[in-house]
Amino acid sequence: MKKSLQFAVAFIVIWFAGSMMKIYADAVSSPAYFQLVSRSASTEDIVEFKVGFKHSVQVAGFRLRISYDTSSIKFIGAETSAQIENGTMQTNSGADPVCSVYVCNVEKGHAPSLSGNVATYIFQVKDGAPAGETDICAYIDETCDYAGKDMGLDYYETFPLQIKKAKASTARLIALEPLEGSLQPAFSPDIHSYRLSVEPYIQSVTFRANAVDGAKVQVSRKSLYAAGSSTPILVTVTSADGTNRAFYSVTVNRESKSQASDPFESMQKKIKTFSSGKSKNTAARETLEKAGERALSAAKNGRSAKTVSGTDMAGDQQNNVDTSISALHKGKMQTSNTNGQPAALNISGNSMPLYLVGMLAAGFCIVIGILLCIWFSKRKK
Repeated sequence: MKKSLQFAVAFIVIWFAGSMMKIYADAVSSPAYFQLVSRSASTEDIVEFKVGFKHSVQVAGFRLRISYDTSSIKFIGAETSAQIENGTMQTNSGADPVCSVYVCNVEKGHAPSLSGNVATYIFQVKDGAPAGETDICAYIDETCDYAGKDMGLDYYETFPLQIKKAKASTARLIALEPLEGSLQPAFSPDIHSYRLSVEPYIQSVTFRANAVDGAKVQVSRKSLYAAGSSTPILVTVTSADGTNRAFYSVTVNRESKSQASDPFESMQKKIKTFSSGKSKNTAARETLEKAGERALSAAKNGRSAKTVSGTDMAGDQQNNVDTSISALHKGKMQTSNTNGQPAALNISGNSMPLYLVGMLAAGFCIVIGILLCIWFSKRKK
């Protein structure tokens, strides 16, 4: 009894070893080959698996099966080369494993020669596939010639596919710059809230924005609300894979027209500041302010302030005011009249003494000329 059992076990071992050797020999001698183009892939990556023959063989038909882990990858489709005529190879994509059957065009009377790549099976790593190793197994059998005889080209091979851990995609700005004004505070990728002030005549704001890693940037709006109001603008950054988003807000304060700088008011402040800082005589400062206010009033009413005279100033006060106003006049201050036309605003000192000196000099020359004429006429007589 024991000898019979030992004989049975030995027979099974020998048979199994022989079968393995036959399979190995078939694999080595078979002209069929498989190729996994890439041995590693990440989420959403495409994986190509090629099937072909090392040298030319006249195969009339074969069956191909490809098994894979359906929880990690999915089958997209199969592409055949020009050697496989249309309609001669059918693939059942819904099966597990994927199964393809090839039968040559029997109307030709012979099996066509096949060599090199004959079919490519396309897979894709599933979104959320666990990191680690998975296998793709392929097996070709039922190879026969045109007469239906088995050609013994069966071939089997397993390929490990390493699925890499999905890299977190980044959503972040690296630059944000308005074409009008400047951000407060200065831009930094880690600061997500900003303020921007613009003049009342600015009706829209455009931003130059750049993001990292091919992320997409979207600005909520360009146009601004009415002058005197604030407009919230949201900048959305979406990562390249669409999994992450980041938000940057810019509050644009558009000044009201009443807040806009008034040249008359600004000039008046300058006159007061200048007089208070430069003049030591209080009375002279007050007179200077009045003179400046008269000039501003004349310019606002559409009149050209030709001369602001210091005739009502006396003594040292007049000299101080003349010097201050002359200094302002050299600053080339300009304004506009009520019709929107530019009107020169000239503030000068008291020019009357120079005018009188000129007239007296002219009169003196005339008198000298008359006296000389009389003297020459009497001398001839």
